[in-house]
Amino acid sequence: MKKMMVSLMLMGFVLAGCSATGSVATFNPDWDRTQIYKYLDENANVMLYDDYVVALGEPEAVEEANNMITAVWVKSNSNKKYKLSLTFNAESKNCRGYSYSLIQNS
Repeated sequence: MKKMMVSLMLMGFVLAGCSATGSVATFNPDWDRTQIYKYLDENANVMLYDDYVVALGEPEAVEEANNMITAVWVKSNSNKKYKLSLTFNAESKNCRGYSYSLIQNS
């Protein structure tokens, strides 16, 4: 009985760990600037570089210097084209900052 309880407890830890990792917040390129900043604010502390690649696709440019990675994504929708620039710690892959720039407005 004790072995079964330990097994169930371990299974619970494994399942909890699996559900806590691997979920990437969905990004919608049609969002307005406010919604994009909200997305970035909410996910900056929980998503790593690889998570952003899953959510946004491969970046258009990546530059590494001074133990930092800067990745740039260019997104567009029906009425605008914009650039998302995110900076990550090269070792931990944690997001350290971001910016949104309008490139073209229809």
